[in-house]
Amino acid sequence: MKYLPWKMRLPFYGGYTFHYQLRAALPAGLCWGIIQLQGVVLRKTLGAEPEVLALLTSLTLLPFLLSPFWSRYLSRHNPRTAIIVAGLVGYPPLLIMAFTTSPILFIFVAAMPILAESAFLPLRNRIFEHNYASGVRGRAFGCAAASGMLVSVVAAQVSGLIMDLDENAYRYLFPVAGAAGFYSLFTIARIKIRRFRNDVGRCEKQNHSGIGRSLLESARDVFTTLRDNPGFRKYERNFFIYGIGFLMTQPVVVVFVVSRLNAAYSSAAAAILVVPPVVQMICLPVWGRVLDRAGALRTSGIAFLLLTIWAMLLFTAAVETSLLLFFFAYAVFGTAMSGVQIVWNLGSIEFAGRRSPGDAAVPGEAGRFMSVHTMLVGVRALIAPAFGVASLYMFGVKWAFAIAAGLFATAFFLMFRLSSRVRKNMRGDAAQL
Repeated sequence: MKYLPWKMRLPFYGGYTFHYQLRAALPAGLCWGIIQLQGVVLRKTLGAEPEVLALLTSLTLLPFLLSPFWSRYLSRHNPRTAIIVAGLVGYPPLLIMAFTTSPILFIFVAAMPILAESAFLPLRNRIFEHNYASGVRGRAFGCAAASGMLVSVVAAQVSGLIMDLDENAYRYLFPVAGAAGFYSLFTIARIKIRRFRNDVGRCEKQNHSGIGRSLLESARDVFTTLRDNPGFRKYERNFFIYGIGFLMTQPVVVVFVVSRLNAAYSSAAAAILVVPPVVQMICLPVWGRVLDRAGALRTSGIAFLLLTIWAMLLFTAAVETSLLLFFFAYAVFGTAMSGVQIVWNLGSIEFAGRRSPGDAAVPGEAGRFMSVHTMLVGVRALIAPAFGVASLYMFGVKWAFAIAAGLFATAFFLMFRLSSRVRKNMRGDAAQL
């Protein structure tokens, strides 16, 4: 289709979906390019201590704990309406940023977009599962995400420059991000979901479920999904280890770049919020193709290996107090996170309704698996940021980065071992046929 970047051809329904996904990715890039400055704003403008930065990371991810509930409760509602309502709940509250200088209120308002995402992501993966063929899903997502990254790069750098001139500019930048975020979800809500004859009839079975019953059933969903799908359970275990390492570095990096490197807003934004997205913009389509061909396990493993290198580069930058090395580390980070972004968003679809990646798919299960995946982000948000701050106080910046490198390396090893076992089992099954 003529509007597709990178000359990528898609079947009719995939092209139709990509049309809206691409147009949603652009305002989403504007939104998150601004929002990602929240840690620097909290530290540099509002004078927050490391403990408050850890609270920011925890509270802005805790809404993901509700993802299984939203997945089950909203399955009895029209997905288009549910996505619009999620956008209204999550993004207009950013207007409050125009009237507050309180770090605590700032954190609670910053958590609202994630509340919207906790409801939106399972619905979005349900759309992707139905509307994209498995062989093109990664490339389509990568191309759309890369386009959004271009907007995110510009938004982050311009916002950083504006805040160098006026530290209180976040008062109007964040409301702009809220408007862009809502428009992005409104655009996705326009997509019609393709139906399958053998789709899992979960909606029809729970049309009369109330909130309390949905809460109980969502808790049961998490337990049964992890119990009955050992491949997915091990995949999530490895992702959990990576996530601990990633989240523990978030408050440590902010303290390092502001207090040790004494970087200006524009420099901090360039290193953390511009260099990685530029690299991601280039790498996302490549990683999408890797996911389509190699699968979620190997793609995750390669990304975790690159994150190990990133953490060790940060360790060296802390030893040398080198801003240049810090910039290089974040180029590696951008390469790694483009892979993580692809797998984090789409990897769970590969396991939906399967005990292992080699089994036959069960249509209609992608939303439930994604809800478990996102819920576990909330679980690790309860402990990882505090662990990072504790490591910072006990061992210092450089050793906190070294601990993170060890976690990434462990996740890489376990993911590749799981991939090897799955491939061995698939070869054995093929030989028996």
